[in-house]
Amino acid sequence: RSDVAQGCIDSTADWSKARIAAKSRLGFSTVAPLVVIMGGSQGSVAINSVIVDSVSTFNEKGISVLHSVGKLNALPNATGGYKPVAYIDAMADAYLAADLIIARSGAVTCSEFRALGRYALFVPLPIGNGEQFVNAASLVAADRAQVISQKEFTAQYIATHITSLLEKASHAPIAGDPQDLHAAEKIVALAEFAMIS
Repeated sequence: RSDVAQGCIDSTADWSKARIAAKSRLGFSTVAPLVVIMGGSQGSVAINSVIVDSVSTFNEKGISVLHSVGKLNALPNATGGYKPVAYIDAMADAYLAADLIIARSGAVTCSEFRALGRYALFVPLPIGNGEQFVNAASLVAADRAQVISQKEFTAQYIATHITSLLEKASHAPIAGDPQDLHAAEKIVALAEFAMIS
């Protein structure tokens, strides 16, 4: 994705300015922490439900939230610093602006986070043979992510742990891995070639 690649370049050039500018472009406070929440390309009913139940917690703690609910899912009401959207079009800005990301741990998502140095709380999709847990393992080992099962991911968990998660994220390494960025570019180029062949 060219927008994510550009995001990596921007964050490498001047991290603090890039983050402030991205928050401003997205319409959020430039001083409040921002949590970006994604449930995959179609959204996640399970993640959405927990986040909607946690809106009061986010607002009470002064935390901004950009929540991608999925195009086929109902759009909750925006309130305080909570902004739900069907889909995040400006993904590079969302990655740059995020102080913490809560997401599924699909292979592409993990690759993008690794390239950009994002810190995440992963809620792996509870199907298959645990592939999404495996996808997240190297980021967890590098202290760039935590993993929680969908069953354990609740509004009570958010209320209890969101402050410590943001604190952990603030001390995590922010430098991405340019090798992953180049790999992503090659994959995109191959996919585009396959589509037109």
